[in-house]
Amino acid sequence: MNNVACGVAAVLTAAGVSRGAMIDVFVQVNGANMVPPVATEATGILSGVLDTTALTFSFSWDITDALNGTPTTIHFQRAAAGQNGGAIFDFGFDEEDPWPLQGNLVWDMTSADVDDLLAGLIYVNFRTSAHAAGELRGQLPTPGSTALFALAGALTTRRKR
Repeated sequence: MNNVACGVAAVLTAAGVSRGAMIDVFVQVNGANMVPPVATEATGILSGVLDTTALTFSFSWDITDALNGTPTTIHFQRAAAGQNGGAIFDFGFDEEDPWPLQGNLVWDMTSADVDDLLAGLIYVNFRTSAHAAGELRGQLPTPGSTALFALAGALTTRRKR
């Protein structure tokens, strides 16, 4: 007898998002997303809720402890996937006060920041002493496309005879 339990993934497929929406965001971060890519075993997630009325993004992150270097700074940066851009929100950490592997913050955004996040023009960049330009990156997904915003489970298979 085969028992198969399938995980459920929530996918946002809205044609657009208007002001007044609460949007759940989930993004995987890794070295392959860096421009250029970085060889690292570290990975992680950033997840949160974008409130388009209050212009806030309440988020948390969780990074594996396999970094090539010591944590230094984290920023949200403005650029499309595959491009590098300037920092627009500093998480408040530096070499004297390095970022923890898990944490949470609230970003008080401007209307332009919200518009750019909704257009897929914001990414998170985790920097370390080994990679001053960034060791891990995650492009925040575009709600107007079919983007994975939350993962509720994993595919598992169990056999019994």
